[in-house]
Amino acid sequence: MEIVKKSKGGLISKAKDPLSFEENVIKLIDDKLLYNILRNNGLNYSKKRSWNNINNKLLKKYERLIDLP
Repeated sequence: MEIVKKSKGGLISKAKDPLSFEENVIKLIDDKLLYNILRNNGLNYSKKRSWNNINNKLLKKYERLIDLP
């Protein structure tokens, strides 16, 4: 759910609620514009989340910690 919210790349259904899931699926089938917006948001978000990017951010944090007095 956190990734869907951050990326704005999907719809969130209520837990243990198949009707909520069905409603969201129907929204995506019926609304091609919404589908394409969410799809593009998700793809753009995922491009920024490569293992290289994630590991580089972690290494930079480690470097800052090492440099602390």
